[in-house]
Amino acid sequence: MPTRDRSAGVAGSGHGGAWLNDLVREKFGTLSPAERQVAEYLVRQPERVVFMSAAQLAEATGTSDATVIRTARSLGFAGLPELKHGIGESLLNVVSPGERVTHRLQGQDGSGARVLDTVFTEVRERVDEQQRRLDPAELTAAADAIATGPRTWTFGVGVSAVAALYLATKLNRAGVRAFSARTMGFALADDIIGLEPGDTAVLFSPSRAFREVEVVLDTVRELGGVSVLVADSLTAQGESRPDVVLAAPLSMTGTTGEVFSELVICDALVLAVAQRASDAAAATSERLNAVRRQLLAPVHPRSRRREPDTPTS
Repeated sequence: MPTRDRSAGVAGSGHGGAWLNDLVREKFGTLSPAERQVAEYLVRQPERVVFMSAAQLAEATGTSDATVIRTARSLGFAGLPELKHGIGESLLNVVSPGERVTHRLQGQDGSGARVLDTVFTEVRERVDEQQRRLDPAELTAAADAIATGPRTWTFGVGVSAVAALYLATKLNRAGVRAFSARTMGFALADDIIGLEPGDTAVLFSPSRAFREVEVVLDTVRELGGVSVLVADSLTAQGESRPDVVLAAPLSMTGTTGEVFSELVICDALVLAVAQRASDAAAATSERLNAVRRQLLAPVHPRSRRREPDTPTS
């Protein structure tokens, strides 16, 4: 992705991302006539672009899907998903939630086919963007820390607590001792003091920095452990720096949940860890299924001793 300041406004839109206007102006002379049509639309309607597929952009600009994708690449992006993610980031703090809902619902006719197309298109784009941004070396480092450390401690901000609990559950099933903190704010102190030397902490913090994340990162460092941050960008870390960062791109439209890309990370980590300790994972799986069979066995009513009859007068 072109390195630019994405905090200023897009000319012609009144909203975030003057970097896009500058980029289009810089590259305009190298674009074909059809690509120029797409680029001009990007600058005029950035709020709409974030919610549009390549086919919808092609229809709106009178071009083709291939031209839309070529335009994104001609502007220096890996593809349309990366371009849309960049525009979306620049709009997050300047377009109100109400406006985003309005744009998300525009063009929807309520039919199941259109809804499914919208959701699955965004899912594919998010998966492609996440795979592009994920560093295999970082994933390897995180898996090594979890597999070799004494325990893994997970924590998620807001709804990301779902991902934290999911990871801890899956790791336990793979034979790794894991715990999940389920509080925030002042109450989190009770969970933080449970951290022990050498622990690995996996933190899910989608976007902005939270004080809880900074305190955990500092505590893990003091204890000589390893910290793993799963986030859309490094702004989620605040002033403290984690040992490992795993990319989990947010939905720029709000159409799909923020935990989606976090759960992809969880599944990748669990698979990598299980491969490092396959015997322990297999043994734990056997134990888990044995306990499940016990829980599913029919309940045998205990014989009840008959109480003596109460004499009547």
